[in-house]
Amino acid sequence: MILQRFVAIALLCFWLGGFTFYSGVVIPTAVEVIGSHREVGFVTQRVTQWLNVAGVATMAALLWNIRRGWKVAESVERKWLAGTLALLVIATIALIILHAILDARLDPTAFQISPRRDFHAWHRAYLLISTAQWGTALVHVWFMLSTWQRADTAAHRVTRSSPD
Repeated sequence: MILQRFVAIALLCFWLGGFTFYSGVVIPTAVEVIGSHREVGFVTQRVTQWLNVAGVATMAALLWNIRRGWKVAESVERKWLAGTLALLVIATIALIILHAILDARLDPTAFQISPRRDFHAWHRAYLLISTAQWGTALVHVWFMLSTWQRADTAAHRVTRSSPD
């Protein structure tokens, strides 16, 4: 059980923490230093590819976590865990697809965005889905920790009630 929890936390830290730090600190700082949203965007293009890979690995770990804690979780926790994981997976798939759409509109060698006007609409959708995914992940973590607490409490009761 400790390995499963460790993997879930480590991947969540890397993925969710990386997303939070990158979007909240790195991007604004890079724009301030470089002075161009466009140039920073070409770095972000490469970073978000890896962020999506980390998201896929994290979803797998969260599924493993749900399977391990399903019996201990209360009905409401099961619903929230399954529902939020489903939303996270859907968002991850959508982001991977949107990333490909956005990539097709970029020329990384010339640091140019295709003259098609729809780039910004697709990018806005990417940002909205990313933000919704981030919030959903926080809700998922809440219910994951709640289930872990329930499992630990149940295990503690069994340990205390067993004869020495």
